[in-house]
Amino acid sequence: CHACGDPPGSFHFVVKVHNGVESLSPGFIECQNLAMELVRAAGVWCPRALPSLEGRQIAFAEQPLADGSVRRHAVRCLPYRPACLLGSALPGAALLRELGGVTARVSCALSAFDHPEAHRTFIWDLAQTAAIRPLLPLLAPERRALIADTLRDFESTVLPLSDRLPRQVIHGDVNDQNVLVGPAGGGGEGGGGGEGE
Repeated sequence: CHACGDPPGSFHFVVKVHNGVESLSPGFIECQNLAMELVRAAGVWCPRALPSLEGRQIAFAEQPLADGSVRRHAVRCLPYRPACLLGSALPGAALLRELGGVTARVSCALSAFDHPEAHRTFIWDLAQTAAIRPLLPLLAPERRALIADTLRDFESTVLPLSDRLPRQVIHGDVNDQNVLVGPAGGGGEGGGGGEGE
């Protein structure tokens, strides 16, 4: 990244060791890999799983636990671009407009995507919104009232229509701690990636 002071042709990688729960579902990790490839093919930069020395996008490593048992962990090598989190930038109108555009391009890229592992019960799935009701007592009273009102609106307005609403795989975690912007907040992470990325 020239803006970060890196020399041309330099690459950055992270070795992601999945936790024990995720490692039990390599099909879900494969689902993520396939989704990332579709997003990249649509011209939006995102990481992609690079093959191991054996040519696999998902490798496995065994790690001994304190009790002496051994846990098998899925491992991937992913490229990344040095950047800042959106939460540490001052998002102006142009940056927020670009974020909306990139989010829309990701959703369009995934519009026809399907995979058996994409069909699971997951509390972050908006269709599961009502499942957070048991957590309300954990909130401060003022937040509890706001979230309870939102849940009531969801249950009375959205749930009755849910069978008629379109559904698809999306990137449902676009937030200020999960979006990268250029160094000093100067632009989102759009654009195609080359072979080294």
